[in-house]
Amino acid sequence: MRSEGKELGLVRKFERLEEVDSTNSELLRRIEREGAESARGMLLLAEHQSGGRGRRERVWESDHGGNLLCSLALVPPFERESWGWIAQIAALAVSDALVKAGARDLKVKWPNDVMISGRKVAGILVESRAGSSEAIAVIGVGVNVASHPGITAVEGMASTSLRQEGLPEADVEDLCVDYVRSLESWLNSAENGFEECRRELMARSFILGRQVRVTTDRGEIEGTAVGLSESGALILRAEDGERTVLSAERLRVVEP
Repeated sequence: MRSEGKELGLVRKFERLEEVDSTNSELLRRIEREGAESARGMLLLAEHQSGGRGRRERVWESDHGGNLLCSLALVPPFERESWGWIAQIAALAVSDALVKAGARDLKVKWPNDVMISGRKVAGILVESRAGSSEAIAVIGVGVNVASHPGITAVEGMASTSLRQEGLPEADVEDLCVDYVRSLESWLNSAENGFEECRRELMARSFILGRQVRVTTDRGEIEGTAVGLSESGALILRAEDGERTVLSAERLRVVEP
C-alpha cells in the first residue's frame, strides 16, 4: 500500500482479502507458520470478516464491504512492559484519520474505542506473540464506515458510522493509509516516552471527569475518571480513594 507515491514506513507487505474469519486471527496464523520476522510489517485489509473479534473475545459485527477491517503486525519501539499503550496509541491514530476524513466530535474511550457524538465508530484489538528472537504485536482495527451494528449486544453501547454522520464519501483505503501514517508518527513519539500520548489521550477522552463503572476480574469499581497514569492505566476517584485500573472487562458511563 502506498500513500502519495511513497511506501508507508510500517508496511512491508500488503494484502487485500475478500473474506476472512478475522484479520487478526489470520495474521496470527501466519506468524505461527512463518515466524515473527516474516510477518513483521504485514498489513491485511479485508472486505468482510465472518468472525470478527473485539476485546475479551467479543464479536465485532460488520456488514459485507464498505467498512475498514485491517490488522498490522509490528514490533513497537519500546519495551515489552509498556505494550499496554499500543491500543491507546492506535486509538489516537484512528481518530486522527477520522478527523482527516471530516469527522467531528471525536473522543477516545479508554482503552480502545473511538466515539463520535457519544456513539462507537471504531474499536481496536491488540494481540501479541513471543518468538525465540522477538515479540510481535498485531493491531486490529475496525471502523464503521458504511454501516454499523446498532446497539452492541455485550456493551449496550450505541454505535454509528461515518455514513450516518454525514460522510458518505469516506474511502476505506484512504482511511487505512492515514491511520497507518498517524500510527507511525505516534509510535515514533512514544519511543522517547509516553507523556505526549498521555496528554493527548486525556484531551480527547470520552470519560474524563465522568462517573464510570468498571468491571474487572476482581469485581466492579465505580468512580470519577480523573486521568491516566504514566503506565496508561485509568485513574478513578472512588468513595474509598483513588484507584488505578490497568485493564477492564467492561467500562460504562453511569451518568450523561
